[in-house]
Amino acid sequence: LSAAAVGDDGRGEITVDPAGPVDELMVAYRIYGFMGEPVIDGTYRWKSATLLKLDLANVVWLAVENQLGKAYIPISGTVPEPGVFNFNTPGSPAWDKVLAKTWTGATATAFMSEKDAKAFWRAGFKVVDAQLSHPGK
Repeated sequence: LSAAAVGDDGRGEITVDPAGPVDELMVAYRIYGFMGEPVIDGTYRWKSATLLKLDLANVVWLAVENQLGKAYIPISGTVPEPGVFNFNTPGSPAWDKVLAKTWTGATATAFMSEKDAKAFWRAGFKVVDAQLSHPGK
C-alpha cells in the first residue's frame, strides 16, 4: 500500500487552538506504509497560560479525511513539558486498529475493519485537525 497523501513522504505538521486550558497544540507527524503495513510516527508540543503539566493518559487524535469519510489516528508517547516536543517511537498497529471511527478520552470506541482501513489508506487522506484527549491538571 502506498503512503498516505500527507505530503510526498507522509510528513506534515498541524497547529491548532484547542478549546479548554491548552492554548496551542502543535503535532508533527509522519504517516506511511512499509512492507504493506501502516506506520504512525508523531510527536507533539503544547502551550498553556494556566497548566503546568498534562495528564499522563494524554493522547492526541489526528483527524484524517478523504472522499470515503473521516477517521482518527492516535499519537501518544511521553507527556512533554510545556513548549517541548514529546518523545515517541514509530508504531505499526494492526490494520483493524489503525483508524478509529470514534473515540472517548484516550480510548478508541470503534475502529474501521481491516478491509475498510486498507481502502481508506489506499485512497490517500489529509490531516484536517488535532485534538487533545485529556487537557491536563
